[in-house]
Amino acid sequence: MEMEKRTEQLLFEIDGLIRTKIFPKLRKTTDWRTINQDNAYRIKETILFLSSDLEMLTKRIGAIKKLGRKPAITTVQKVKILLVKHLLGKSNRNMAYLLVVFSVLSGVFLGYKSIERFYLDKDVHLLLLQLKDSIINKY
Repeated sequence: MEMEKRTEQLLFEIDGLIRTKIFPKLRKTTDWRTINQDNAYRIKETILFLSSDLEMLTKRIGAIKKLGRKPAITTVQKVKILLVKHLLGKSNRNMAYLLVVFSVLSGVFLGYKSIERFYLDKDVHLLLLQLKDSIINKY
């Protein structure tokens, strides 16, 4: 339970850093009709912007070897899902519903419990810590 709370707090801190350090660098429109489109654009650009950092950080820290079944998605994908969830302001269940709709394209089906388990994943927590430090130092 403690790990879940620390990961949640870390995501809120990263969300704040993204909104203050990265969002202002992206294009912003002032047309009131395109507020939702602008937010969607900025979230997409932010995830694309951070993708190379996430891949580099994953290679740097390495992955903890786990026994059992191979995960359906990578640690980077888990972090991206959590970041999008926080930037959109969705709950775990609502984000799972969105993922079910898009799972037709990817073939990977995740339930809301899967998203809740992301908070307990040590690799995800470590990658988020590294991402926070990277955002603070780089941007």
